[in-house]
Amino acid sequence: MSTSRPSGAPPAVPIPGSYLALMSEALVLSKRGQHQEALAITERVRSRITRLPERRRGPGSELHEALVGATALHANSAYQLGDVETAEALWRDLELLDVENPNRWRREPIIRRIKRGETVPWLRELDKLVRESPGDVEGWLALAVAAAEAKDTETLEAALQQAEGLLEPDDGEDALAAFHLMRHYLYREQGRWAEALEEWDEFLDYEDDLYGWNEGFLHMLLEAEEFDLALELLDDESIIEPEKWYYQAGIASRRGDSVRARHLWRQLVDAETDEEIGLVGIKATALCWLGRTKEALALALEEASLIHAMPPSLATALALAWGMEGNVDSARANLTLATRQADKVVPMSRVVWYDFDTLISDDQIKASLREFFDLD
Repeated sequence: MSTSRPSGAPPAVPIPGSYLALMSEALVLSKRGQHQEALAITERVRSRITRLPERRRGPGSELHEALVGATALHANSAYQLGDVETAEALWRDLELLDVENPNRWRREPIIRRIKRGETVPWLRELDKLVRESPGDVEGWLALAVAAAEAKDTETLEAALQQAEGLLEPDDGEDALAAFHLMRHYLYREQGRWAEALEEWDEFLDYEDDLYGWNEGFLHMLLEAEEFDLALELLDDESIIEPEKWYYQAGIASRRGDSVRARHLWRQLVDAETDEEIGLVGIKATALCWLGRTKEALALALEEASLIHAMPPSLATALALAWGMEGNVDSARANLTLATRQADKVVPMSRVVWYDFDTLISDDQIKASLREFFDLD
């Protein structure tokens, strides 16, 4: 759950062969998971810079900044490739090299251990380290992120209280965004949904390129049956109107307002929009709610025949329609597709289960499909 990002945006076109161009290439490779290739570039950069006279690469110089960046990226690539010993040695080097941020590199190996699941001893160790520099707001924010990773809300709340007393408006967008995101997470865990929504809005003020995350939080509000707050979040313009109608219809249905729900589902089915990608699934689901199951199957199957990879929303709609038609094998096959993400299986939420539980009349079919949903 990282909240850091590069401190400065590079020029649009770095000079070919320059340290900036090489580091930009290494960063792209690292983000793609091509760590061996990134490692080769950062090693080249580090080797070239360290061969230069120290007076040219002293603290504050561009060469020094490039060396710090290359060493940090080299350590990360080594760690991702399983060479923990090399990574930790480089983080120790960075404690001396990065004179302005030595504590950051003292924290790094501890944070990595926490991410690996070694939470109890190492979260305590990180807490101890952060308390050695109580005026370092980045330390408290790092502790907050680690506590959130470890699902330790007590430590998270204490770290945020310390950070709040230190944060200043000019601390930078990264720090302010991290603070609001972590407090959003805390309030979610505590069931303080209205405050969680306020913190979410604050977070998005600094990270407006993440507005697509709204749908994930929306599902959390729906699972908590916080329908008024969900409708408030739906007012955000980042959720396109046909999709907005889908969720508004679902909320109306849960509240027993079947007239409004059916109006919104019909409106969704009849909508013409340029943003068709990803909407066929929810249109097919709306058809199911309107009792037009065969139309839902025809629409979804036609779309499935035209695309290479079936999106979860389309597979889920097909599963729902097949379940309503009594074809449990096809319903299970499509839920298998809907819940398979990369190399893991992610069960569907109880928000989606509401559709299946309400619309499928055969209890045996519903019992057969329950395993694909997280209903605990």
